[in-house]
Amino acid sequence: MSGSLDGTRLPISEVMWSPDARYIVTRSVPGKGSSTGDLCIWNAANGVMVHTLPNVPGDLIFSQDGRRILLHDQTNTHSVSVFDLDTGLSIFVTPKGAQVAQASFLGGDRLLLLNYQSSEKEAFHSFVLELPGGRELYRLSQGTNSFIAVASPDGSAYLVVGVDPRIYLFDSATGRKLNTYTEPHTFDAPVFTRDGKRIGIYSGQSCTFVDVATGRETLTIPLADGPDRAIHFSPHGSMMYRLPQQTDVATSGLHAWDLRSHPDD
Repeated sequence: MSGSLDGTRLPISEVMWSPDARYIVTRSVPGKGSSTGDLCIWNAANGVMVHTLPNVPGDLIFSQDGRRILLHDQTNTHSVSVFDLDTGLSIFVTPKGAQVAQASFLGGDRLLLLNYQSSEKEAFHSFVLELPGGRELYRLSQGTNSFIAVASPDGSAYLVVGVDPRIYLFDSATGRKLNTYTEPHTFDAPVFTRDGKRIGIYSGQSCTFVDVATGRETLTIPLADGPDRAIHFSPHGSMMYRLPQQTDVATSGLHAWDLRSHPDD
């Protein structure tokens, strides 16, 4: 398909494809006639706008199956809304006054709310809800005070960074703890490889990969220039790419590692 998306009133600031490539989502900046900007859903096959959703400043996250989208207002209300992309209808919204530190899809039918507070008088909790509707499935017993959670590519498992300091791996369907990893002293958010088979855990000067099934460390990659640069994985998780900072693209270049080169793989 080639062409243009016609119908937006304001300049577009962000464009995203749904994971299943059926939809394109555009976000526009606030402007004349709109104090918040527009959030539009387009049919990727024919370029027709099918839905307009309320735009909020903050995260915009697709479910792993591409059927739903999550809007997390991290500036004003700290609320979370979930919409069905086929119908454009809301299927979940946090109550008025509730606040959420982080929200993540666990597949298409489960939602993780991290450090959720229903009101100022209530304690913080982290739990997993069933979609649509938001029925509580279970609460997290460990890592509850964390502000960092990372879902696996298929949503079947997720990592929670605790304040212990430890990293916990949970089964999405049951909430059962699958493994625990000791957190390095210097730490950034952990990552799953794109095949979901390994976890990358940062320390100050290296990234250690752990096998999800066994919990065994399989590979450590030195990062001599520190952990503050973006990394990406190939579709099958066999290659890791590290991008230079914008200030030194010309001198640093793009670095790549073959994650299959370790003798234990």
